[in-house]
Amino acid sequence: MRGRQRAGSGLRLRAFGVPFAILAVLALSELSVEPSRYPPVVGEHRLEAQGAGALHRSQPIALTTTAVGLAWPDGGSGDGAVRVGDDGATWGPWVPVHPDDHGPDSDSGEGDDVVASEAVYTGGAAWLQVQWEGAGEPVVEYVDTTGSTLGLVDRVTAQLGRLRWGTETSVLAAPDQPEIFPRSAWGGQDCAAEDVEYSTRTRVEVLIVHHTIHSANANAYSPGDVPDLLYAICSYHVGVRGWNDIGYNTLIDASGRIWEGRGGGVDLPVRGAHAAGFNSSSVGVAFIGDHNVAPPTAAAQDAFVAYGAWRMDVAHIDPRSVPVVISRDSPTYPDGVAVPLRAVSGHRDVGTTGCPGSIAYNLLGSLTDRILAVGGERIYGGWPAVDPIPGNQVEGYEPTAFDFAMTTTSDWVFQLVTPDGEVLILERGTGTEGSIDWSPDETLVWGTYVASLTATPIGGQPAPRPASFEFVLGDFTPPFFDDEDSPHEDAIDTVYDLGITTGCSEMRFCPLEDVERWQMALFLTRLWAVAGMEPVPPGDPMFVDIEAYPPMTRVAIEELAALGITSGVAPDLFDPGSTVSRAQMALFLDRTLRVLGVPTPDTQLTAFTDLVGQPQQVVDAVARLAQLGVTTGTSATSFEPSGVVSREQMATFLARVITTISGESLSR
Repeated sequence: MRGRQRAGSGLRLRAFGVPFAILAVLALSELSVEPSRYPPVVGEHRLEAQGAGALHRSQPIALTTTAVGLAWPDGGSGDGAVRVGDDGATWGPWVPVHPDDHGPDSDSGEGDDVVASEAVYTGGAAWLQVQWEGAGEPVVEYVDTTGSTLGLVDRVTAQLGRLRWGTETSVLAAPDQPEIFPRSAWGGQDCAAEDVEYSTRTRVEVLIVHHTIHSANANAYSPGDVPDLLYAICSYHVGVRGWNDIGYNTLIDASGRIWEGRGGGVDLPVRGAHAAGFNSSSVGVAFIGDHNVAPPTAAAQDAFVAYGAWRMDVAHIDPRSVPVVISRDSPTYPDGVAVPLRAVSGHRDVGTTGCPGSIAYNLLGSLTDRILAVGGERIYGGWPAVDPIPGNQVEGYEPTAFDFAMTTTSDWVFQLVTPDGEVLILERGTGTEGSIDWSPDETLVWGTYVASLTATPIGGQPAPRPASFEFVLGDFTPPFFDDEDSPHEDAIDTVYDLGITTGCSEMRFCPLEDVERWQMALFLTRLWAVAGMEPVPPGDPMFVDIEAYPPMTRVAIEELAALGITSGVAPDLFDPGSTVSRAQMALFLDRTLRVLGVPTPDTQLTAFTDLVGQPQQVVDAVARLAQLGVTTGTSATSFEPSGVVSREQMATFLARVITTISGESLSR
């Protein structure tokens, strides 16, 4: 992570004089100075229960923090509270904390290193105290963005990083977009994980509303406090929770300012980490404050209406709609469950939380009505009924439809374009709604297609914002469509990319089929080539039962014999069509590694109790492969030596062998 220091890491401090030239350059008129943002120091503090009662309270902890939370790595009730002070004797009020439903979707590829509570903003307090109930001892997870524990080098570097030649911290600007303060105004560029990649291949269907409830007096902040508050929350989300960036896409403060939260583009469908399981289809908008105790200010509500009207128009969402959104494994709804949601919903609608506070939640209906009343013509819809569209080139694709509506009678033009730019559909019509049916034929390739819609009101009103949607034809990731539900898909992709397999037929891998001995010969000789080894010319033919197989397969079998990896099942016999057992697989892979010159552990120790009675060479081979991480068995104590190896299992074995050979994972 960029610029992060871990507390207790033994930082080496060294002092030096700050050149006067640096001070002088600050006076130059073309130089702007951004808000000072020191690299976050991330750490944890373990607690010990005091007394034997159900309620535990820690001793005062001398610890400078900007945001804190609690985690229960060893289990526990998850109920606790924190309070802070400046001297260890005078304290602010207790702030309840508990694990929350904020977080990335399970399929996002975004980390969630620590299961913890949401951040409590402490503003650089020097003392902390914690109380908690029930079993288990929590850990204080914290960030310090004050720079108080940084050395002079890091502090000066941070100050120099504030300098920007000829730049201004102005708000973002786009047609009819309300003013949105950019990430640079609060330090977002210094907070996000290094080399972060934002997921934008999702379509927005819902605005999910939150509140930050970041302290005991969460509504008592000034406009000048907001940048530090956002930076602290983001640093906690990234440094403690392990997310790529701040969880919310957008935040609104009490003075009515709108702030860009997560990066990637305010007008793009960037997947946040604000509502686990529903980030892929939503924008997360957070009111900064606690709206269980007071409503958002009038200015904040006005800002929400302006932002909501613009953002929903960008996504072509009808504010009155109730889209059916598919959960991606949220704490409330299992993966794949269809959930009807209002176009403007609260976090509590998709999670086990009171967010965005009872008062704000009760305002969502009136805020939606105000969004709907904002002037201007609109296009609603225009996307396919399902994305991705199920199917593939072999089995065909399911038909779909593109439904849309306009707020006034208009002449409309709908167009559908392939990944190569070919126009597949071009239709025109007049009215307030339309629907385009499409049955993709099997000649169309997997990839990203674009549907677009323009409308010209016949009454002469200004044209609404054009609609354009990317979607995927084919509900699979090439090269194979039959491995989408396989836990071995990454390994299958790896062995395909390296040329070890081409699949069982066009676009099929047949992951559950058994591996036969002739296939094993092809896999291993191709692995030999991937390792950079020269082909070994086979000697005189050894086996008489392989004549019916293609020349390439016969050469692979004889080459395997020449390498000493197999001697067949009997003199002159290879038995190419029989299946490979797990014991045979272990022997094949162990011998391959040895022939390749890979150092293998010389051990006979194994935790697999079901190897009793197996030949010693099998026991030794399995033990060595387990030591190398090539196999983990079917459980902690079983290997199932007589079990049959499937093609997907073999892909994983081969990918692990490649990792062993190369010293690094090659899976994509």
